[in-house]
Amino acid sequence: MRWVLHRFLAGFFSVTGLLAMLACSSNGGNTPAVTPPSNLAYSLPQATYLTGVAITPNTPTCSGGAVASYAVAPGLPVGLVLNAGTGVISGTPTAVVSSASYTVTASNSGGSATAILTLTVRAPIIDVYVAGRESNGTNDIAKIWKNGVATALTDGTGVADVYAIAISGSDVYAAGYEYAGTIGVAKVWKNGNPISLSNGTNFALADGLAVSGTDVHAVGYERIGTKYVAKYWKNAVGSAITDGTQNAFGESVAVSGNDVYIAFDEYNGSRYFARVWKNGIITSLTDGTRDAFTSGIAIAGSDVYVVGGESNGIKYVAKIWKNGVASALSDGTKDAYAIGLTVTGGDVYVAGYEYNGINNIAKIWKNGQATSLTDGSQDARAYGLAVSGSDVFVAGYESSATSNVAKVWRNGNASALTDGTQTARGYGIAVTAH
Repeated sequence: MRWVLHRFLAGFFSVTGLLAMLACSSNGGNTPAVTPPSNLAYSLPQATYLTGVAITPNTPTCSGGAVASYAVAPGLPVGLVLNAGTGVISGTPTAVVSSASYTVTASNSGGSATAILTLTVRAPIIDVYVAGRESNGTNDIAKIWKNGVATALTDGTGVADVYAIAISGSDVYAAGYEYAGTIGVAKVWKNGNPISLSNGTNFALADGLAVSGTDVHAVGYERIGTKYVAKYWKNAVGSAITDGTQNAFGESVAVSGNDVYIAFDEYNGSRYFARVWKNGIITSLTDGTRDAFTSGIAIAGSDVYVVGGESNGIKYVAKIWKNGVASALSDGTKDAYAIGLTVTGGDVYVAGYEYNGINNIAKIWKNGQATSLTDGSQDARAYGLAVSGSDVFVAGYESSATSNVAKVWRNGNASALTDGTQTARGYGIAVTAH
């Protein structure tokens, strides 16, 4: 009897324990329920984007449980992508899209949350700014053309010119010089208002310009005694980048983070070196056995690009240096000069000109491949270059029967900025898309 009772009780407690375990397992006591995401929202729930212009990343916020993945329906406009892990929307739209709604879903095993975005993609309105000069019959007048409409920076009583232009927000900057009496004064103009960089004691000129945040950087040169000294001005405060023992000329400036890069030329007593100044450290691009010059500089990531030219002993060869390594853009049979430079989207664009034996032909090089902008029947030169999306803009001039006409080429199609009654040239160019 005790044996039977013992077996009964043992079986009872075994079944009871099993049922308890099953009950515990069934109510999830050892596996807490997953909290679903909630309150999904984006930094820009409504946005209008421009074709060819990279968007500011659109970033989500979400409360509740951790998000395992994000999805969107319908698919985003072509060129935009949703990161399935972070929910960030980024990219460069490539086609116009009318206003439409897109539902983003943030999910985990416990559930999901949604946010609705209203997105539009339109073609950008592009403003084209050109810096240059036009004669009044007596003196050159410094001018800026915006979308073909000229604004004079000087009154024509003294010779003046502007070579470089930069846009920062709603502000328009230009760099050049203006004669005060018999001395040229290096200047920067901000929204048409002149800021003198030199004091008028010695001739000085600014021909390179970059704006970074609230800082305005200009480069050029000033005659000190019998020599020209390469100069760098930051917010109108000047410093010499060469010692004045030989002629030197600042040509172009670029800024990347806290680093300032200047392309300049310096004489060694018999030849001109092409050189780069970075935060006070000078690097030579050429060895001084042949004359060489720089004209433009650009920074892309960790790469430093410089354009200019170097003599082969007979002709000037248009060249580009990437991190100090030279590549020829022309074959050296005719004089050629690389002047303007833009690096964007992995592509390298250069503007310049090449002599055909009679006239200079305005040209651009894209990744080393040349395209002529003019047919060589008239003298022409390309100086400045800018890229917006798939559009390439070039500033320069082409001669007419009586004078030089300032011009802009957009994807190879020329537009005159002046009517040819007075000689004019376009130099620097900048474009904005909005």
